[in-house]
Amino acid sequence: MAFGNSIPFLTSLVCSNVGSMSRQDISAISRSFQMLEVLDLGHPNLFVDGAHPNTAKALINLSLSTPRMREINLSSHSYISDNLFHNLLYNWRHNLEEVFICNCPNITHGIIFNSFSFPDAPPRVKSLVLSDTGLSQPNIPQPYFLNSLTTIKYSRCTHFCLGYTYHGLSDFLSRRRQIRHLDLSGAPWYIHDEQIETLADLVTDIISINLTSCSKLTDYAVYILITTCRSLSELYMGDTKVGEGSETFPEQLLLCPDNNTRLQSLSLSHQKFLNGEVMLIRIASIFRNLHHLDLSRCTGISDQVIGDVLRLCREIRRLDISNTSITSFHIGFVVLKLQQLNISGTAFNDEALMFISDCCPALKVVLLNACNSISDVGVIYLVKSCTKLQKIGLNNCDSLSRFLVDIIITERPTLHGIGTPISFALSDEVKNAGSQGFNPDLIVLLVIGGLLLTFLIGNYAVYVYAQKALPPRKKKPVSKKKMKKERLKQGVSAPGE
Repeated sequence: MAFGNSIPFLTSLVCSNVGSMSRQDISAISRSFQMLEVLDLGHPNLFVDGAHPNTAKALINLSLSTPRMREINLSSHSYISDNLFHNLLYNWRHNLEEVFICNCPNITHGIIFNSFSFPDAPPRVKSLVLSDTGLSQPNIPQPYFLNSLTTIKYSRCTHFCLGYTYHGLSDFLSRRRQIRHLDLSGAPWYIHDEQIETLADLVTDIISINLTSCSKLTDYAVYILITTCRSLSELYMGDTKVGEGSETFPEQLLLCPDNNTRLQSLSLSHQKFLNGEVMLIRIASIFRNLHHLDLSRCTGISDQVIGDVLRLCREIRRLDISNTSITSFHIGFVVLKLQQLNISGTAFNDEALMFISDCCPALKVVLLNACNSISDVGVIYLVKSCTKLQKIGLNNCDSLSRFLVDIIITERPTLHGIGTPISFALSDEVKNAGSQGFNPDLIVLLVIGGLLLTFLIGNYAVYVYAQKALPPRKKKPVSKKKMKKERLKQGVSAPGE
């Protein structure tokens, strides 16, 4: 309550992944933060007395005391029943936009159908995440359930769970053509290239689509999505069959260069068939406007190929080549726009790290986790050379010395984050920096500033006191000569004249 009273106008509160949560915590939130618009209570490790009747009452009171709620995350709150979920949606119906109810096994098809079919259904909901719930329970036929979601107005994002057929998915998308972000990762194992061709015609205005782990998709699916979805800017095709023996796919996309320039983010992580150098270079030559490229876990990529990719895609800001066989960059130019680089789990050594420092001066984030071929020398050179560096990850780097953090802080005190192994330790000087107080330069500056401020305040106080306490200043007596002139002006003669 004390914390809530100190900031009663708090609008966003994140309490996700906490160790334990109880109904008392929910009651305290409802009493203290009645202006909340965003609340994340998702995935508590333990919810105490979730089956207690007062727990549902606490959630109902929370929904009544926070009418401005726009985004709510109640994932892993397994005690939430159909009736409770329906009441929460009804109480938040005026402003609610995003709902996350993952891993809630007691929420079924029926309540989703009813909650978005009643006359006062939440009209502004645009994101509904339902994964790992009890939606596989067959109390409502799948087509009717999907049709109920079409009552969600202004929908822009959806995430499908396991158990939905291609026909149900296509029927849903045919009714929700305004969807802009679609996540089909992992769940639709049945989707193949021909079906993607049909689905793409239903979401021509989509901006982002995630098809990670859809293992039956090949290069042809990429070609269909690029040529059909004219607004597509983010495509995630990790762990698919992209690159499996297709030679015509790149050449076909070269015939429509206008579509290729729109794609800014491409994920081809964990590709088993993206081993040919020719294929990856062709992809880079097609999508030259990429800002984000993910090639993590593609073990067949060579050093020369990644250099050619950087030469062709000069707009890249983020590059992920973690857990690959790449050991260095073979480039003879400066990569001016690269800001984030992930080379975790690779065999980069100090020499390669120094080369990266020289040719990528704009780096802000560098992740070197589990790079056991680097030493303090390479890391220090990187920190000194990349003047814009804000974050560096060194987790599981067992080859680094324990007191490297001291040197990094000294060389680059503006770093926002340093990820280090547990074995790393700070020196006694750094540990005791807080107990030693301010540094000498700061103490001198504070003393001089304090003296100057005291001098100015003292002078002002003396001036105010003098104005009030001292008698008024006497006027200087007027001379006889001046009095004579004044009388002559007024026409009065002086006495004796």
